[in-house]
Amino acid sequence: MEQTDVVAAGSDMTLVATRAQVPEGCMRRFESKGRSWVIFNDGGEFVAAADVCPHKGAPLSAGEFADGVVVCPLHGWEFDVRGGECVSMPDWRGLDLATVVVEGELVYVVTSTPPSQDRSREG
Repeated sequence: MEQTDVVAAGSDMTLVATRAQVPEGCMRRFESKGRSWVIFNDGGEFVAAADVCPHKGAPLSAGEFADGVVVCPLHGWEFDVRGGECVSMPDWRGLDLATVVVEGELVYVVTSTPPSQDRSREG
């Protein structure tokens, strides 16, 4: 099954991995344009997020990932990777997600677009 997303004309796609390099239930860190990102394979669906916990800035790629949830290695906060929501603290800002495009065996991330979600809340 191919993942398809509409990518705006002129967007920059970065090849980050092959399907085999990120097996189901695993994650992989990569760099693009001076930023660190992490790609997750959640049940065969690829999701990408900035490799930084919005709580205290720890690298999410150093944490644990299982059942669609990544756990921050610093304080154990949990994030749903598909929607980016913070499971541990629902009122907290979520993950900075990026668009993923899969073409055959190649996995690309669109990193030139602005963050896909702004879940910051005042309180």
